[in-house]
Amino acid sequence: MFFIAIAPFFFWLIIRELRSPRPKNNVSLGYMGVCLLIGMFLLWQPFKYWLLEQKMTAAVHELAEFKPTDVQCQTMGESLFDRTRMQWAGYTFIDTGDVVFKAGWCKNFKNYLSDPADANSRERYSLMLLVHEAMHVRGERNERKTECQAIQRYYRTALLLGIPEPLAREHGLKYFIEEFPKHPYYSEECSPGGKFDENISDSIWQFL
Repeated sequence: MFFIAIAPFFFWLIIRELRSPRPKNNVSLGYMGVCLLIGMFLLWQPFKYWLLEQKMTAAVHELAEFKPTDVQCQTMGESLFDRTRMQWAGYTFIDTGDVVFKAGWCKNFKNYLSDPADANSRERYSLMLLVHEAMHVRGERNERKTECQAIQRYYRTALLLGIPEPLAREHGLKYFIEEFPKHPYYSEECSPGGKFDENISDSIWQFL
């Protein structure tokens, strides 16, 4: 929002220069060119995140069996004033299907899609976070069951978002085997043949 708010100022400077009775020379043309570049740069930043939000929304929509949804990437300011869920990386309003990623997590997700091979644990987990919230949009409220549903769909989602198959398999297994047992939503029922096993044909468990 900050970038969008100040971008018009630089376009106004261009209009003011065009309306000026002063003769246009190389200096004034260069000045307007710099203002144009700054204005376009300021608009490009939020536009990139808007495109990312659309991609995330489309993925959640499909994972949630095409229920209505909208994914929002919060800015730092929005996250600071979001007092209701300060400790969470993301959350979902199940009744409306609206999904919120707290500040920094959309960047983690963007970085993961850009370079999955060198992604760190937070960047890899951003994909799990997306699938977890998609399961809430789908209607599940139990957090342990939701996380287990997300684990089983990690591989599918990674492929859906363009992650190379070997990395989709490796990262899904790494999360389930190494990271999930330390997660607050861990459940022994989340295992092949367990209570939360949905017998999904493309579950990450097929590679165990």
